[in-house]
Amino acid sequence: MVRRLLFPALCFFIVLLAVHTGRAADTERRIPGDDIRKALHTLFDEIKDRPVAKVSLEETLEPGVRPIAERYPEAIVRLADDLSIDSLLARPEINTSVFLEEKNHLTAELWKIYFEQETEGGWVAKRFKPLIRANVGDAFELSKDAMYAFDSLTVRRDSAEFHITGGYILPATATGIVGRAVIFGMGRFTFTAPNRVERQQLAKYTRRTESPFTESFTQLVLILSDAGYRDLIRDVALRPVRSGRLFDTAKLLLRRVEKDYVTDVGPTDRKWSFAPTHPDYLRAEFEMTSTPSWLVYSYNPFELEEVSLIQKSGFPRNFKIKPSILWCHFSRTQTTDASGTTVEEPSATALLNIQSYQIVGKLASNKKTLKLRTMVTVSAREDSVQTLTFMLNDKLKLRRVDYADGEGALLIRQGAFVSVPLLKPLERYEVTRLTLWYEGDIVRQLDASFFAPLRNEDWLPQHSNREAFVFDMEMHTPKDLSVITTGIKALEYEDEANRVTRWQALQPITLMGLTFSQHRTVAAKAQGVDVTLYTAKDLLRTSSREKDILKLVDETLPFFTESFGEYPYKKLDIVQMPDNLEYGQGFPALLMLWGLYFRSDYFLDRDLSTTKFYNVKQFFKGFLAHELAHQWWGNVVVPKTYRDAWLAEGMATYAADLFIEKAIGQKEFFGMLESHIEQARYADKEGAIALGSRLRQYYQPVVYDKGAMVLHMLRQVCGDELFYKILSTFYQTSFRKLITTEDFQRTTEEVTGRDMDWFFDQWVRDIGYPVYRTTFTSRKNGNSLYSVQCTISQEQEGRIFTMPVPVRIELKNGETVETVIWNDRKYHTFEIVTPDEVKKIETAPNGAVYCGVTG
Repeated sequence: MVRRLLFPALCFFIVLLAVHTGRAADTERRIPGDDIRKALHTLFDEIKDRPVAKVSLEETLEPGVRPIAERYPEAIVRLADDLSIDSLLARPEINTSVFLEEKNHLTAELWKIYFEQETEGGWVAKRFKPLIRANVGDAFELSKDAMYAFDSLTVRRDSAEFHITGGYILPATATGIVGRAVIFGMGRFTFTAPNRVERQQLAKYTRRTESPFTESFTQLVLILSDAGYRDLIRDVALRPVRSGRLFDTAKLLLRRVEKDYVTDVGPTDRKWSFAPTHPDYLRAEFEMTSTPSWLVYSYNPFELEEVSLIQKSGFPRNFKIKPSILWCHFSRTQTTDASGTTVEEPSATALLNIQSYQIVGKLASNKKTLKLRTMVTVSAREDSVQTLTFMLNDKLKLRRVDYADGEGALLIRQGAFVSVPLLKPLERYEVTRLTLWYEGDIVRQLDASFFAPLRNEDWLPQHSNREAFVFDMEMHTPKDLSVITTGIKALEYEDEANRVTRWQALQPITLMGLTFSQHRTVAAKAQGVDVTLYTAKDLLRTSSREKDILKLVDETLPFFTESFGEYPYKKLDIVQMPDNLEYGQGFPALLMLWGLYFRSDYFLDRDLSTTKFYNVKQFFKGFLAHELAHQWWGNVVVPKTYRDAWLAEGMATYAADLFIEKAIGQKEFFGMLESHIEQARYADKEGAIALGSRLRQYYQPVVYDKGAMVLHMLRQVCGDELFYKILSTFYQTSFRKLITTEDFQRTTEEVTGRDMDWFFDQWVRDIGYPVYRTTFTSRKNGNSLYSVQCTISQEQEGRIFTMPVPVRIELKNGETVETVIWNDRKYHTFEIVTPDEVKKIETAPNGAVYCGVTG
């Protein structure tokens, strides 16, 4: 069975049902758009919110297509209020999205409406032709005539099994299709986590160590496809029953569960749910008998990590007060589907690749409303892509979408998801484009001169969050504001009302920052790169660190270039954010940094809060170095999934450490390492580096700090020469690619010629750290030398770690002897000869190993 990766995992699966298209050449005269708008308003007044039977407009049908009154005999016509029509039209015809609302089903159709001019000069809608239709949503209902008793029933999907005895099952349908099932009985849930990372998470949340995990239940709600339901009850003896109490209980339970899966679909007033189509899709919710919480087991064939286990609260639910907790999430462990057919590996990427954005925007005079027209050029990564799906900030009102030929597209908006069914499927590598018109009050002024920065997800339609694209943007703003964004400024001028700037990124990027400001600028060159500082207008030059920052850039750029590879952009903009934004952001060729960082009258090593910034002494150099390092790690070499985030944040953190070592010295560098160890050990038990964003509030100490220590330990294992070769090779071979931890491990093994499974398994894919204790005895030899017998023991519980462990022996005469011991056992004894008696022994000094030391 060929599996299709749908991104994102939609609340609604859009099913393309029919394709008909055709367009004549532009040979007719241009028609005033306002005339057509008036005629369309008249038509909408006649049919909007009315039964299909009231639609008197003549319908043009393809052979075999039934009339609308037969397709939807009891439907109500729903239409959007916004009628965006061009000022001039080539022909008196337009496409418009029409929604047909039935009792339990919602369908969308794209109609081409044809207008004719009447003798007195006005225009009127005369006929329409349905071009395409899509299933949009369903409302599932139980039936008193469909309640069954059974003796035994088993549900299996990949890592989970539900076994119920002495129970009842009630299927819920919409238009005759099963999409839900409510089950009562004595149930047993069995779940097996596939690896150390997920087993550790399961044990953390359940406080149980046994495997597999089991839990009993008495009620279960399934979300599944019609085919999945048929497969479920195959060979199960079902006996019809009638019970008003059973039905009422099931109805209430289904209604409560469904609230989590319904969403608004404009222009209807109802919330709609989705009907799964894949036979293996399953989402199972049940109340645990051991706690008042619910568990949700999911198997979604359309996700790269198909299996998940989530804890929810009981009813009523308020996710803002008590959010869901993701216990486990991983790729399937079985290689066959429910029918026994071998399942192919999922695509490594999303269905679409966004190649470019062409943007025309205007910031209104209120400095809140941003109006945008964005042309998105996409290519298909698979064959037969029938629907283009995007995410768009749900605070933005989407007014119109056009196909590549300029004709109106079928537009389906479901919360933050936008789906556009195509008139003709895209084949692999085929390119098309859509143009979207949208607007919203998404710009926030944070202080007198700065507006909150916007990231991709705030204002751009996205298919995935890691696409590499180019862009061309023309932005109109009030004259007192400047635009700052990623890319090169190609043009700037003022017209009567606005300042107009044009920006371009001709090299692919993955993250596009955008803000508006009233800054002053300082320009300079650093290693041939154009550097521009944007600082607040009210910042006195005598209180500014502008010169110090430019000098620091001039020091940092060549170091990173020598260490990793050439700086990947032609410019670097550095923007001062407000004082209350205590963080930095490293967009491509654009750094946005905390406001107080720019103020020389704010003493970083004195005034910084040590609870937030524990490396205050190196903050000035380290803060900028970290964000600048993202130009290599994060913006050009891009983590593919949340599990690989440490290759951006851990890399940037350790890159800043390396710069501190170069610019200030080893003492300060060792201090940075000790800080990382302290922070990471505090959060270590919460999960492995490979959990990435799933670590939630422990993300920074594990991904940043432990990630940096993993790189430092790799340096200890390989030595400086091979370590820097690994980094430069990885940067060169991964340039503008999505990368994984496995890619980095592969590069490490190729450069070193060694198997590194042991290293990545214990430091990236597992938790814990060694706790070293060193004891020694010594005796004097006849030649005035001392024979010292040392034993390094690992005192921690659990696994034994493998690492080269530096040992520093301080002698009573003031001399020191240093050696490195390859330690891979609980007790490791070695001998060394010293010229004097031993005073003390230090194990893993100067932050050499992520560890604890006792004794």
